Amino acid sequence: MRNNDYYEVFEQVAAVSTEEIENAGGEIEPVSLGKKIAWSLCCTFAGEQITFPKTLLRAKRDIDIKKEFAEGASYRDLSRKYDLTTRQIRFICHEAEEPAAEQFELFNF
Repeated sequence: MRNNDYYEVFEQVAAVSTEEIENAGGEIEPVSLGKKIAWSLCCTFAGEQITFPKTLLRAKRDIDIKKEFAEGASYRDLSRKYDLTTRQIRFICHEAEEPAAEQFELFNF
C-alpha cells in the first residue's frame, strides 16, 4: 500500500464514524462503532492487503510522552515506561511541535 492510499483509509474511517455518530444522535457504543468501521473497511478494501505503518503508533506515543513530560514526569520515568533511552525521551520532548505543511494530521479531529 502506497503512502497516498492511507489517506483513503483514513477518509473512509472518518466518513463512517461521522455518519454513524450523527445517525445515533451522538450516542453510540464504541464496540458497535468499531464493528461498523471494520465492516466498512472490509467491504471497501476486500482482497487487498492493508498495513498500518508503525509511525502512526509512534506519533501517538510521542504525543503522550510530551503531555506527561509537561505534567512533570521525569525523563527517567518516561524512559522506563515507554522502554526508550533517556536520550530518546529528551529528543521527543524537545522536537518541533508543528507538523510539516504537507503532513496529514491524524490525531486532531
